[in-house]
Amino acid sequence: MYDELFFKKSLVNFVGEREANTYELKKLGTEYSTYYTTEECFEIIVFVSRRFQHSPWPFGFVRKSKENILHCILNTETKAKNNQEAKTNASKDFLFFKEETAKQIHTKINGIKTVFASLSVQLGTPQVIKTPTHLLDKLNCKYAFDFDPCPIEPTHDAMLINWGRTNYINPPFKHAHAFVAKAVEQAIQYNNKSVVLIPVPITSGWFSRVLESHCIKKIIFLRSGLKFDGYKNRCPLALCLIEIQRPATIVYDNNYVRLETGFWDPVQDTVKRQIKTHKTKCFLT
Repeated sequence: MYDELFFKKSLVNFVGEREANTYELKKLGTEYSTYYTTEECFEIIVFVSRRFQHSPWPFGFVRKSKENILHCILNTETKAKNNQEAKTNASKDFLFFKEETAKQIHTKINGIKTVFASLSVQLGTPQVIKTPTHLLDKLNCKYAFDFDPCPIEPTHDAMLINWGRTNYINPPFKHAHAFVAKAVEQAIQYNNKSVVLIPVPITSGWFSRVLESHCIKKIIFLRSGLKFDGYKNRCPLALCLIEIQRPATIVYDNNYVRLETGFWDPVQDTVKRQIKTHKTKCFLT
């Protein structure tokens, strides 16, 4: 079990003991976190592929800063699947998604006609995970998407086709690695841009692999309350949006990546909260 002592020692090794004392270990919680309820910016240092006390929430060392920055120390010895293996597994599941049994499930959800949707990760109980319209409208106004590699009834394997210029991806969560890796490849080869909605991956081994490309531009942590169409309850996972595009210049460092970070409450207009989100915490304004 990794504890605070492990994290503190890692931080000292990275920034030095004097500067390490300016950081505080915090959970990147999604409900009452000060990240969403104050206008201050935060600088976060995260040790990828490490968990604190087996918590389902990502942790990181935090201090106040003039800008939201995420420092990722990469796990160069990760045992996670490589990108090609992840994409191959996603292609295998695509064959199932084409089956009539999967399509019959789609008809149980009202209004599933938009291409901006995806399928469930729950084994044995396939369900539709459709991006809420109010969220999609906000994102589309900012990014002007022209393609969805993961539509509600896919006709092409997203791992084998070229994507659009600006892509919105709400993938099956168990294949988050595959879709992020594919988005990185599309960015490098065709200068395409993608926005991916997935559970926060900063403690996942595969995230170190894709970070090495330097194509992950920004991570926007989402406050809790998002309910996907077709579900009765709101999603319990810590979710985020990841912006992916080819960088103008790359400063290569095999062990470290510096990312822009945001904290956003995507349902602040539709969900009543005991502690309200600060009015400046909206990257879409």
